[in-house]
Amino acid sequence: MSGSMTKEQLVEVLRAERARWEALLEEVGEERMTRPGVCGDWSVKDVLGHLAAYLRFWGAQIRGATTGVPPTTRELFDVETLPEGAGTWSPEEQNTAIHALYADLPPQIILGKWREAFDLLTEGVAALPDVDVTKPGRFPWAGERPLAEAMAGDTYQHAAAHAAEVQGWLDQVRS
Repeated sequence: MSGSMTKEQLVEVLRAERARWEALLEEVGEERMTRPGVCGDWSVKDVLGHLAAYLRFWGAQIRGATTGVPPTTRELFDVETLPEGAGTWSPEEQNTAIHALYADLPPQIILGKWREAFDLLTEGVAALPDVDVTKPGRFPWAGERPLAEAMAGDTYQHAAAHAAEVQGWLDQVRS
């Protein structure tokens, strides 16, 4: 679901995906959070860090739109300064950098960052006027699509795809 979603529909999709993940994380349990093999050699903790980075970016952009204060590099990317060439990275290079940023952090810190990013995004969307969610091209950083469609691949659809991977991995681990 994307494109012509209303603000209320988008908020509901975000809340539902968050609830899905919380239930999935309950199943995973703390003891399996760092086991590799979920997505390549990534663990659930690594996947959460990866998702947190994308959720954070969109949430910071939306908060900037609602407050009129442009987001800082720290708010967008969880670093003070971006490495040279960051704007030209391929998706694989970007994901490698995100993984390196969070790899040494303990699971509870990553879980907190993921929850904070999901909250930032959901609360940001909820604070927008409906027209900001439905009007194509409303935000330069979202391109020419409506917000729900523009952010889908990095946020709720992204989270859903990784949730399916985690569920598949969990099913294998349990059998």
